[in-house]
Amino acid sequence: MEGCCVRYFLLSRLIGSICRTPRPILDSLRRIIMVLVGSPGDLTFDQTCCRFFDTVMFEGRKASFSKAECNHLRGNFPALNLGVTHAKGTSQPININNGSHTEMLQRIMGSKDAQRLASFASGEFFLSCHLCNRL
Repeated sequence: MEGCCVRYFLLSRLIGSICRTPRPILDSLRRIIMVLVGSPGDLTFDQTCCRFFDTVMFEGRKASFSKAECNHLRGNFPALNLGVTHAKGTSQPININNGSHTEMLQRIMGSKDAQRLASFASGEFFLSCHLCNRL
């Protein structure tokens, strides 16, 4: 786990030990605003998270982001959108074009680590939706 973010590791251990089953977080109106899902609880998942973190950091250091790409509403760091959008001004859904960053995103998202994390997140989202319907 060389280069792995220590805060991620500690947080995953904390959440993982508290939360092996989904735990909804409610606001004052009892609306679900977040669900803590923990992790699968195996060491290989932690290693997957750390490798993915290292990959993102490595690719980010290699990328050349403009000043404008590093200064936006999310903060003073680069952030790229990925996927499909149907934003204001579009007459139909379109694929988001990341220009010179497209190949980098394809490398990152094409990795087995990204696919494992996405599969886990999708599965947990599906299960959490069923949990939320029972509240």
